[in-house]
Amino acid sequence: MGSSLAQTLDSLGFCVTIITRKKTVINTSSNIKYITYNDLNNLTPAANHVVVNLAGSNIGAGRWTKKQKTQILHSRIDTTQLLLKSFAKHSPRVWIQGSAVGYYGISQNESFTEDSGKGEGFLATVTAEWESSVDINQLPNTRIVFIRTGVVLSSKGGMLRKLIPIFRYGMGAIFGDGLQPLSWISIEDWVRAVVFLLENPKSRGVYNLTAPETLTNKEFSHRLAATLRRKVFFTIPKGILRLLLGEMAEEMLLNGQKVYPQRLLSENFHFKHPSPEKFFECYLLKELKKVS
Repeated sequence: MGSSLAQTLDSLGFCVTIITRKKTVINTSSNIKYITYNDLNNLTPAANHVVVNLAGSNIGAGRWTKKQKTQILHSRIDTTQLLLKSFAKHSPRVWIQGSAVGYYGISQNESFTEDSGKGEGFLATVTAEWESSVDINQLPNTRIVFIRTGVVLSSKGGMLRKLIPIFRYGMGAIFGDGLQPLSWISIEDWVRAVVFLLENPKSRGVYNLTAPETLTNKEFSHRLAATLRRKVFFTIPKGILRLLLGEMAEEMLLNGQKVYPQRLLSENFHFKHPSPEKFFECYLLKELKKVS
């Protein structure tokens, strides 16, 4: 996500600086610069600079042990606090703060908009604390935007990239009963939405970055398989997923939420992939043909 956004901003004429935990080889074919968090003290931002804070450890890296849950939370809170401290003397024009649809908790039937309240569960707690860690009093002259992102689908990374070879070999599966909703967004629309929020001076507050149409896990699996000219033969029972992954399976695989991008649509943002058909049949199929 971050690299796709950086490349797009670079192509639009932004001077992009990526803050990373480890030294990174600079891509000499672009103007993107890389610095570590230790370099922040020596950073003097350009006038009218913006901050996009997406930092945080991977919530799907493994079973949620007590240690893992602490890492997931503090990797977000501590990084945000560090960035706030670093930019205290150089207030950015815009601050885009990462968050996630996990804020709303889990439900198979209820639909959520930006006006919906916080739900229950670990992810709801993490996202709520992540958002509240941005103290608006420290950014009095900054336009602040919170982006509650759904599952970002890209053939080049994330969940979808891992699933494509599995489904291609006919090993794709449905999780549980497959009725759990999946709030998703294509990587292209996610990047376009972030740029839209950066450039629109009236955009502030919370925005759901999800496609207007949700999918169930069963629908997603069958559509991905069909795109690869395969079928889905397997179902992984709930009990096995709970045994293997515990709480993580419950919140990330066996349940979900229907999240609607009400504010983006009300501000006339136009999705390129608003529906599953637009993504799988008009976009993903073409992307897969490029590398086949």
